[in-house]
Amino acid sequence: MANSLRLKVFLTGRVAAEANGHVLSEARFPGRQGRLLFVYLVAAGSRPVPTDELADAIWGESPPATWEKALTVIASKLRGLVAEDGITLTNAFGCYRLELPEGTWVDLFAAASGAQDAEVALAAGELDQARAAAESAESLARRPFLSGEDGTWVEQKRRDLADIRERALSVLADACLRSGAAREAATWAEELIALSPFREAGYRRLMEAHEIAGNRAEALRVYEQCRQLLAEELGAYPSPETDSIYRALLEAPQASVRTTAVVEPTIEPGKVVERPSRKRRAILLSALTGVIATAVVVPLVVFGQGGSEGRAAVSAADDSLGVVDARSGRLVANTGVGATPTAVAVGEGAYWVTNAEGHSVSRVDPGTNAVLQTIPVGNGPSGIATGAGAVWVANSLDGSVSRIDPGTNTEVQTIGVGGEPLGIVYAAGSVWVANTGDNTITRIDPTSGKLTETLEVAATELAFGAGTLWASERGAGQVVRIDPTTGKQVAAIQVGNGPTGIAFGDGAGWVANTLDGNVSRIDPDTNSVTATVPTGNGPDALALDARGVWV
Repeated sequence: MANSLRLKVFLTGRVAAEANGHVLSEARFPGRQGRLLFVYLVAAGSRPVPTDELADAIWGESPPATWEKALTVIASKLRGLVAEDGITLTNAFGCYRLELPEGTWVDLFAAASGAQDAEVALAAGELDQARAAAESAESLARRPFLSGEDGTWVEQKRRDLADIRERALSVLADACLRSGAAREAATWAEELIALSPFREAGYRRLMEAHEIAGNRAEALRVYEQCRQLLAEELGAYPSPETDSIYRALLEAPQASVRTTAVVEPTIEPGKVVERPSRKRRAILLSALTGVIATAVVVPLVVFGQGGSEGRAAVSAADDSLGVVDARSGRLVANTGVGATPTAVAVGEGAYWVTNAEGHSVSRVDPGTNAVLQTIPVGNGPSGIATGAGAVWVANSLDGSVSRIDPGTNTEVQTIGVGGEPLGIVYAAGSVWVANTGDNTITRIDPTSGKLTETLEVAATELAFGAGTLWASERGAGQVVRIDPTTGKQVAAIQVGNGPTGIAFGDGAGWVANTLDGNVSRIDPDTNSVTATVPTGNGPDALALDARGVWV
C-alpha cells in the first residue's frame, strides 16, 4: 500500500488497521499472541523492543521453553500480514521494531495529544476548541483496551487511558462552567466522579455546576457525598479547596433568580406559564378553599410576583411553607419551618416538611398553618411520605428511614436501608425507598419495619400511579415502571437527560429532566413520551394540583 495513503491504527475498542477502505481486522492477526505482539510494538512508538521484554508481554511469567522460536514464528507471520499496509517489522540485535508509515494516526496517541491540546486551548480561553479536542480525546480514551487480557503492561495502559479520560473530562467540565452551560458541566463532572470517586476535583466541579444552575441544596449534597466517602473509605477529610466552595455556599446570600413553571395538562396540554422566582429554600402547597387538594412540592423554590394581568402575586420567605389557593393562585399562608426545607407530604391530618440542614421534620396544622411540632429525625432528611398510619422520612446522609408516630409526634423507629435514600413513597401496602448510594429500591413492611425486598434499580425519585411504581433513573435517562406486587420491572421508558423529580396525575406520569431543562409526559397505556415541555434550567422536582404540574 502506498505510503501516501493515511493509515489508521486502532488499539482501543478493537485491534485493527485501516487505509483507503482496506481493513486489517482483529480476526486476521496470527492468534492471540500475534495481536498482543502488534499492540505492544505499536504502543512502543517505533522503539526497538528486546525479545525478552516481548516474551513478558505475550506470555507473562510463564513463557514456553521454546519462546524464542515461538516469537520468531509469530513475528514472521505478523510481518507478512502488515506489510501490505506499509508497516515494516524488523529484527536486529535481539530487538524487534515496528515502523508505521509517516502520518499514521494511532488512537492511543491521538487520545493523549487531544487531551494536551484541550488543556492548552482551555488555558488560552479558546473554549470551543478546548471542548472539541477534549470530546475527541474522551471518546477514544473511554474505549476498552485489550478486553479479556491481563498483565502489568496491559493494566498500565488502561491506567494511562483512564488518566487521559480524566484530563479530558476535566477540560469539558471547566469549559462548560466558564461558558455558563451548567447542565453540561454537571454531566461531565458526574462522569469524572464515576471515573475517579476518590479525587475531589469532580465533586468541586459538580458543586459549582449546581451553584450556577441555582440549586444550592444539590451542591451541598454533593459536598456531603464527597465528605462521607472520604471519611468512610480513606479516613480523610475534604481538602481546603473543596471546603472553601462549601463554606461559600453556606455563606452565600439566599437571593436567587430561577423560574418556576406550571404545565397545564388538562385545559391546554403542554402549555407553560412562567413565574419568576424571588428566593429559594421554600416549599409551596396548593389548597382549594381551605381544603388540601394535592401536595405540590417545589423544593428550594418560591414563586415570585406575577407579571401579567389576572396572574396572582405570590411570595414567601426563606425556609418557609407557602400555601397557595388553587383557584386564585394567591398565597394564603406563609409559615416558617426549619433550615432548608426540601420535601413535603400531606396526610395524617397535617402538612409534614423535611428540613435538610435542620435534620428535622416540621408538622404544620392545615387549619391554622402554624408549626405544631419540630421532630428530630436522621441526618439530611430529603424525602417524606405518609401511609399506614405513620410518616416516613428518608434520611439521605445516614442511610436510614425514620418512622414518625403522628399521634405522639415522635420518631418511633429508625430503619437502616443503606446507600443514600432520597425518594420515598407509600404504595400497595408497602414503603418504597430509592437508595441513590447503592442504586437500589428497598421495600419496607410498614408493620414490622423490616426490609422485605431489594430491587436493583438505580432510582432517584419515586411515585405511584396506574397500578405501578414509577422510578426515575437519572444516570440512564429513563423512567421504569415496577409492579409493586411482584417487584418486577414492567416497562422502561426513555425520557430526557438527568430525570429526577417524578409524579403521577391527570392520567399520566410526569418527570423533570434536570439536565435538559424540560418535563416529559408519559402515557401509561403506551409507555411512551407524548409531550416534552421546556421549563428552563435545572428542574429537579414536580408535583400536581388542580391547575397543573408544578416544576
